[in-house]
Amino acid sequence: METSTLEFLPVSAVRNGSYVVSWVALAVYVFSIGMILGGILMAPRDHPTLWFQEHQTLTSYSAALLYTSSVLCFLNCMAIRQLRSVGMSSVREFKFWAMGSFGFFYLMADEYFVMHEGIGRFFSYRLLHLHHSGQVDRLDAFVVGTYGAIGLTLLVLHWRLLADIRWFFGFLTMGAIMAIVSLIFDLGEDGVANLYIEDGAKIMANASFLLACVAATHRYFRQLVVRLR
Repeated sequence: METSTLEFLPVSAVRNGSYVVSWVALAVYVFSIGMILGGILMAPRDHPTLWFQEHQTLTSYSAALLYTSSVLCFLNCMAIRQLRSVGMSSVREFKFWAMGSFGFFYLMADEYFVMHEGIGRFFSYRLLHLHHSGQVDRLDAFVVGTYGAIGLTLLVLHWRLLADIRWFFGFLTMGAIMAIVSLIFDLGEDGVANLYIEDGAKIMANASFLLACVAATHRYFRQLVVRLR
């Protein structure tokens, strides 16, 4: 008989379901806001955006949020694999979270290594042969917008499978709003305030996406433990 470490989860870890996600959300949002404010208030006067630069603290934290989302999506796949054995889930649901795990891992790499800028410049300068300018350099925001369009398409195709996950679409909606704010300021003029808002909104978006994954993971593991009792 095939076994999994999921079968040994303590029931107490998932019993208080109505409060766990709320407390996790509060902790993640408060910590994220604290990170953003710390990056602003603790920056040197002669370099106010120091902690928002590539490979610095805020970028690393944003990438860590995406990486954790990828891990949670993978755990969802594991849980669904067990639930499928008793007819409580579907192959489509498994594939959705597998794509989610890969997608968030890719976004983590993109966030840390700024791959969308290289992709945007490749299309702008190599394929479209546009003249170099600050405005053209900002077109990489459309690459990020394409990522969002792909994610939205997957959600539309699978929304019936996900509709009964409490908090899930609420967190995704908050994440989408914050992501749009970040993209708008990314397309705007350079400036310290713009960078604060752009990266701050991006961190809050990634925190919201993480919490959507937390809500789903909590739900699947509760189902799994109830089934195993």
